[in-house]
Amino acid sequence: MLLRDKNSGEATQLATQKLLDALWDILSFGVTPDEIDGDALAKLRKIRQLIERLDLQSLDAKIQQEVEFLYPSSGLQLIDSQFQMFEAIRNVNTNQLMALGKTFFQDGNKSAALLCLDHSFRDFNTQILQSYTDSQILTTASALYVYALILQEVIILPDPWDRRTVQKLFSFSVQLSGRICLPRGTFLHDCSQRSLRHPSSDNTDVEVRYFYDLYQSTLRERFKKLLEAYCDGCLQVRVFDPCEHSAAGRCDRADCTRQHKLDRAWFDMRLGFHMYLVDFSILLHFFGGDFRYQRFVSKLPSTQHAYHTF
Repeated sequence: MLLRDKNSGEATQLATQKLLDALWDILSFGVTPDEIDGDALAKLRKIRQLIERLDLQSLDAKIQQEVEFLYPSSGLQLIDSQFQMFEAIRNVNTNQLMALGKTFFQDGNKSAALLCLDHSFRDFNTQILQSYTDSQILTTASALYVYALILQEVIILPDPWDRRTVQKLFSFSVQLSGRICLPRGTFLHDCSQRSLRHPSSDNTDVEVRYFYDLYQSTLRERFKKLLEAYCDGCLQVRVFDPCEHSAAGRCDRADCTRQHKLDRAWFDMRLGFHMYLVDFSILLHFFGGDFRYQRFVSKLPSTQHAYHTF
């Protein structure tokens, strides 16, 4: 009904909000399109059809201004960016998700940033970094660092169940009784069922204390596994290392991935990578515990010796 009135900025604003709310409800944190059930998948297809009909960029200029007035803190660009985010999630477009995640973070939309960045690393493994160029590795490191900063902030919230942004991000609700409803198919619901002998496929109501423990422990564990894989991969990265044969003027390997041009640009990139490794060692201490932290730090000097010889 709302989409039929394209001459009303208020109707368009309400339509965009309802579509965005529906997308957040279906593709909340930790939920991928291939994991949702048939009903949710059908709903997702319908939403995509409605978004195509909406086409914010083709609206009359007057209506666009009216919609932007109704969205004073964001405007059409950020609304459209959220639609792009969900489309990138559907298409598993890692590069776009990383770029959108950083943009959302800079604009203060941390929920959208966290959703983007979590999805951009969902298929990460230790071997991926070995195929990346130097610029790709730095882009990935930058995205992971932003992801960690946001997640740290989210984890230490004293009352996450009362935050509207957290409720939207994880798609849960607080009942009048004070108990928290975890809808089936959501990340926190799935995590709550893993340790049960007879897991339930229905919505689950939990006490606040249980929710808080579940919320913190599962988020820490999720990022700890990613960070451990990333740190292990970093120790194998050689793309920033100088090519010894090239320095002697005799590297004839067509597949050589080490650095041949040892200039200021190379040094700045290598230094940037080193600084990210320092940051990740601190984060590993926060998320991964002392053992993993000490293991990672003990291996860093052998991979960083070139800084002291440049």
